[in-house]
Amino acid sequence: PPRDDEKVEGRDDDDDDDLSSRQGRSMELEQARERTQTEIALEQDADREIANLNERSFTVNQIFRDIASLVTDQQEDVDSIESQISTALTRTNKAQVQLMRANARKSAKMKCCFYFAIALTILGFLLVLAIIGFKNVAGAAA
Repeated sequence: PPRDDEKVEGRDDDDDDDLSSRQGRSMELEQARERTQTEIALEQDADREIANLNERSFTVNQIFRDIASLVTDQQEDVDSIESQISTALTRTNKAQVQLMRANARKSAKMKCCFYFAIALTILGFLLVLAIIGFKNVAGAAA
């Protein structure tokens, strides 16, 4: 049979092993807690980054919508300007045609006035000749 002092020594070794085992488990649990807390912190950081990226994405999306709206408004302005230019071109062409017609009428009117002036001159000349001829006939008869 073992002696009492041997039993006591064996128990001390077992107690030391149990204590060491408990301390090891305690350290493992503490490390697991630290890892879990680190993982939680990392997940929270990742969630914040995802939320931040989502917010930035929304902002960029809104910027693109605003740009699209501006482009649409500007396109409407450009279309309006193009329409006004087209209208101005049409009106300018019509005005040019009317000016050409007015110039032609003016030339025709000038020709008509010129011919009328020539006719009046001839008529006046004939009238003067008739008066002179009438005076000669009346002076010869008297």
